[in-house]
Amino acid sequence: MIIILSISAFISIVLNLILIPRMQHLGAAITTTITELSVFLISIYFAKKHFNIKINFRMFINPLLSSFVFIPIIFLVETLSLNIGLKLMFSVALCMLSYYTIQKLVFNDSIISRIEDFVKVTFKIK
Repeated sequence: MIIILSISAFISIVLNLILIPRMQHLGAAITTTITELSVFLISIYFAKKHFNIKINFRMFINPLLSSFVFIPIIFLVETLSLNIGLKLMFSVALCMLSYYTIQKLVFNDSIISRIEDFVKVTFKIK
């Protein structure tokens, strides 16, 4: 664990020093994303190495691909002349709808089907 934290701290410090002076808050966001991704990937490496865990990478790829649609949605909503609260609510609603649609129709995700079943049972929907 100390190795993972040390590597991620190093990546974070270096990227912050490079990106924040040039890109301000966007640089900090990029740094955080890259650092968290590196922690995730290094953790997977050590988990596979030490615990012989088999990981289904499709489980990670499908949600990642579905999330790429968020970028144009957020940029589109940002162009609307609404207050920030409405922009946030509109962005979240559209991103949730797009994620659900892609997972359901493109990837036919079983988790989405289980969530639908849970909602149907909970709210007694036929």
